[in-house]
Amino acid sequence: MILTGYLEPDPKILAHWLAEPATAPRRRMSAEGASWHSMTHQLLLPELSGGAIEAALTMIDAVTGEPASPRRLEWWANVLQTGAAYRLHHHSGTWAFVHHLTDGAALRFPKENKVFPAKSGQLLVFPSTSRHCTDAVTEPHRVSIAGNIWY
Repeated sequence: MILTGYLEPDPKILAHWLAEPATAPRRRMSAEGASWHSMTHQLLLPELSGGAIEAALTMIDAVTGEPASPRRLEWWANVLQTGAAYRLHHHSGTWAFVHHLTDGAALRFPKENKVFPAKSGQLLVFPSTSRHCTDAVTEPHRVSIAGNIWY
């Protein structure tokens, strides 16, 4: 099950992640090409998620019929530049989410045979075990906020 929603991206949040200095703490994940992934935040600085955490929890509430009460939550920003792509991977946790701050390369779920071209504002919530990948970025950058939620 892949849940879809919309959350208007905050231009200040996008500008923050695009302006992140090269010296800021970051790490590379399963991406190929020019890209970076912010350090994982565990409920630190939730305002820099641009509301994605709260929106994802609300979507989960609607499906489960129960108020979201996560045991653990972590999130990060992804900035992929032209040519970069994420290889097929899955996440830990119960649910995973991604909020696209820009249009860009598609997010693919091969087992589910689903493809979601990244659209600014698009919010996807899915079981963390769902394997997914992105197409190579053809735009100057593809920026998203992503995370894992444990119940």
